[in-house]
Amino acid sequence: MDALMRNQSHKKKGCFNRRLFALMVLLVSLCMLFLPVEFHADRPPAVSGYQLYRVVGSSMEPTFASGAILIVQSVDPVAIKPNAIITYQCTRSAVKVTTHRVKSVENPPGGGVQFVTRGDGNPVIDPNPVCGCELIGVVRWVVAAPKAPPILSHLNNMAGLALVMAGMYFIRILHQNHRNRLENHVMH
Repeated sequence: MDALMRNQSHKKKGCFNRRLFALMVLLVSLCMLFLPVEFHADRPPAVSGYQLYRVVGSSMEPTFASGAILIVQSVDPVAIKPNAIITYQCTRSAVKVTTHRVKSVENPPGGGVQFVTRGDGNPVIDPNPVCGCELIGVVRWVVAAPKAPPILSHLNNMAGLALVMAGMYFIRILHQNHRNRLENHVMH
């Protein structure tokens, strides 16, 4: 009798797991269909204005270490304020993409905007200001290196990025629903 009950329990768990997996596949597929996607030859794809980058240097330690995953949101350069952490293309360096903190924002005589930057782990300001046209975006989230699953470092293709973004969106919806239930419970 005990073995029969365990067998039925395993069948129920298996059925639930298959349904949950099917739901996740459906959710990711829908997100891939409806989320705006941008492709760039020199950067990872952007989903809803977000891109993933992996930190490979130590210039921003102790804020984040090598191996951390940065989630960067595309923004208008005029929206950047001092102390923001930005990711930008390096046109005057062997390093193609850099992430540093904005120390000041300048408006050069020719127009536009440029940023004076410095890595948190560097003793001096970067030698060249960053032009607004070089801005990729502002860092919104950081997944610390020990917590970042190794698979994330390989997610610079459309499918991987869409999967991560869909997961984040799903977690956000669950969190919002939980918050709404708590608020409704307090009101009643």
